[in-house]
Formats: sequence, C-alpha cells, structure tokens
Amino acid sequence: VTGVQTCALPISDMRSLMRNGVLTAQVTIQNDSKSNLVAYRFRWIGKNGMAVTDEEAWKPITIGKGQSTVIMGIAPTPDATDFRFELNQYK
Repeated sequence: VTGVQTCALPISDMRSLMRNGVLTAQVTIQNDSKSNLVAYRFRWIGKNGMAVTDEEAWKPITIGKGQSTVIMGIAPTPDATDFRFELNQYK
C-alpha cells in the first residue's frame, strides 16, 4: 500500500482488506488548510508488482477546510493484491 501525494492534503489513514476475493481499499484524507478541489485515483497492483489494469481516470473531490473524507476503492479484478493511492491538487 503506497500513497503518492502532489498536494498539501495529508493522508491520515490508509488500509485495505480482501472481501470476497477482491481487494478493497479505504483512504482517509484530512484538510487542515483552505478549501481544496483535488483529484484522486487508485493504481491496482498484482503480486508480481505490475499493474493489473489500465490507469484509472482522475476523480475530482472537494474537501472543505477542517474536514476529512473517506475514499473507498474496489479493485476491478481479483488479480490485484496491493494498491497505490494518488492524490493531485487542481491548479
């Protein structure tokens, strides 16, 4: 499990579990600064360390000042055994 950040919002929690043979990820983001429009995506990784799917599109989300949000992701294939979470701030 890896988090990649290119913006100022901290990831306060990241966890995953296998549910019915499919990897489910949960990431909590905390915004302690100003209101932010950010985008996120998951990269699903197989046991060999290689991506198991094409790159996901960026998904936009707004997180107000002082708020936190939980983002859930479900792997599109049972071949995913790990994930990377990427967070990017809109300019």
